Amino acid sequence: MSTWSAVRLVAGREVGEKLRSRAFVLGTLLFLVLVAASVALPALLSDDGPEEYDVAALSPAALTLVEAVPDDEVDLTPREVDPAQVEVLLEDEDVDAAVDVTPGGLVVTGYDEVPDDLRDALAGTAQLGGLTSALADAGAGPDEVQRLLSPVDVTERLVDDPGVDPAVVPVLGIAFGLLFFFVVYQFGFAIAQAVVKEKESRVVEVLVSAVPVRTLLYGKVLGLGALALGQVVLLAVVALAGASLTGESELVSLLARNSAWFLLFFALGFALLACLWAAAGAFASRTEDLQSTTMPLQLLVIVPFFASVYVTSEPVRTVLSYLPLTSPLVMPARLVEGDAQAWEAVVAAVLLLAAAAVTVRVGERLYRSSLLRTRGTTSVAQAWAGSAEAPR
Repeated sequence: MSTWSAVRLVAGREVGEKLRSRAFVLGTLLFLVLVAASVALPALLSDDGPEEYDVAALSPAALTLVEAVPDDEVDLTPREVDPAQVEVLLEDEDVDAAVDVTPGGLVVTGYDEVPDDLRDALAGTAQLGGLTSALADAGAGPDEVQRLLSPVDVTERLVDDPGVDPAVVPVLGIAFGLLFFFVVYQFGFAIAQAVVKEKESRVVEVLVSAVPVRTLLYGKVLGLGALALGQVVLLAVVALAGASLTGESELVSLLARNSAWFLLFFALGFALLACLWAAAGAFASRTEDLQSTTMPLQLLVIVPFFASVYVTSEPVRTVLSYLPLTSPLVMPARLVEGDAQAWEAVVAAVLLLAAAAVTVRVGERLYRSSLLRTRGTTSVAQAWAGSAEAPR
């Protein structure tokens, strides 16, 4: 059997065992439900009665239209204003929108958005009013009635178009960080747990007699790493689908543009720590020892996460976005916020890849030298010093 075939065999074994785990399947489903709910629930729970809007009417016809909108759709407070004052009123939030009636339809102006329910209510009322007027006229023919039955054209104007809601952008960066933290922690601990269980049951002695230790390590890491990446991709697809169904086109575009960067930094960040997690599992001889042997790795995941959330100084965040331990968390957030260029992400990814290459070699050395040590907990110094006698 070639080395690559052996790696694939071990990886397939790890994937199969994980997929047969009810805890893993139920946990993944719970993750998906939480992501879908976080996207859909705000829209579903926001329906607590007609929304209230202050609307500037720019003409007598517009004032009549605003006053005619039924209260059960939206609760509008009309204000007849000078068109020259509209932008100032919108910017100061004295009114939520402005409407004017033109021969071609309606022109609805908002500051950074026009609420969908307000636009639809105005369009529906204008259509109904026109139809009523036409039918009242005995001379209205079928063509005229058909014209009035067609939807009213609504033109939207924005004084300031920010694209995505500015409040969503930092939340999205934190969401990326949370996803990285939970998935890396979950699957990293799963790698360590799988290693110590094989040691505790002495199955590892059979495995290393069939495949080289290096092959066993890489197969285990690649198998669980592929599952972790697959879980992240699935969660990203659910988030994109949810944002699309709720009509957040700008949010969908923002997610789509940055998802590839997040997946790249996730894969490299996972590779940075994966072999070290395996080594931490090999240090323990019993499952009870796992908490102490993996504590340094837990800190290497927890501390960067909190640094990415609570460090707000822009120069410090820029530095953190290049450091290998924090770049998988901070660089995707900076890309979402528009604070980083593509070339900066490439530089950070190259630095992360170089660091991952080093930690993979270190983790492999520690793993090989401690895997068959079954008497007590192995220290880092003992594993490093004993590498010369380690099985290959």
